[in-house]
Amino acid sequence: MAENEGFVPSIISSSNDNRAERKTNVAASKKRATIEQIYQSLKDRAPEPLIFDNQMVKQITQTKGFGNQFDATKFDQSAKLPEALRNDDRFILHLGSGCHCFAKGVSIGYHRFETIADDEVEQRKYKPYALNGLDTSEAGTLSLAFNQRIVQLFLYDDIVASPLIYLPRRTKASFEIILGEQRFNVEDLQIERDLTIEHGGEITVFEAKNGKPLDFNVFQLYNPYRYLKALLTGAESPYAGIRLVYLVKGPAQKHIELALWEYTFEDELRPDSIVCRRKRKYILSK
Repeated sequence: MAENEGFVPSIISSSNDNRAERKTNVAASKKRATIEQIYQSLKDRAPEPLIFDNQMVKQITQTKGFGNQFDATKFDQSAKLPEALRNDDRFILHLGSGCHCFAKGVSIGYHRFETIADDEVEQRKYKPYALNGLDTSEAGTLSLAFNQRIVQLFLYDDIVASPLIYLPRRTKASFEIILGEQRFNVEDLQIERDLTIEHGGEITVFEAKNGKPLDFNVFQLYNPYRYLKALLTGAESPYAGIRLVYLVKGPAQKHIELALWEYTFEDELRPDSIVCRRKRKYILSK
């Protein structure tokens, strides 16, 4: 009996992980089915642009037993989009005030991560701490990169730089955007920022993801960029610029992989004007 007791926690843990994974997969399936139903109903009878609102989402999610209706319209990677949208080259554009649009051009709504070359990979020693790295959330990934001075090294080439930190928050913004030949007015759009820091007058916004995503939703960086651009323009305190960084922590291994890409938008009205300025991967080993 004593011999087997040691195996019980791992069996329980594995069972819990499997249940959590099944629950996540079921929710994702219901989420895609909800959006596909809305899309098909608009595609068959509505003129362009194909706009829908949260009330329509709520009505359908209730019939499908999908609990989180506010998450139903959010897809952070193009591979997670419903098949009908991908086949018709559509993505969901959030217009604010509870409205959304099935916009044309998946390549506009999502940007593929640039390949990081071998000479852009750096090996570094990693000293574990009690909490550093234990949190597997995206917030935990940002904390790890900041505490291990990877953020400072990537942005400023200076591990002793001490930027100011602004904690995650939600806010609202209104602005105009251009997608292809269409113009959209975004009104009171809720915007989330994972992390914002300031150093030498430069404001840097971070978005983080764990795993091996091939691409990301451009508006995860574009919306905070437009909000900060409007906020800082004409402000009494001068600023040196806005920097946008996407951080990805690779799957768990014997070492830790942190990849960072810095982006900018060449035309602030056009989300598809996104350009990668620099990129680098850091491999942390004990």
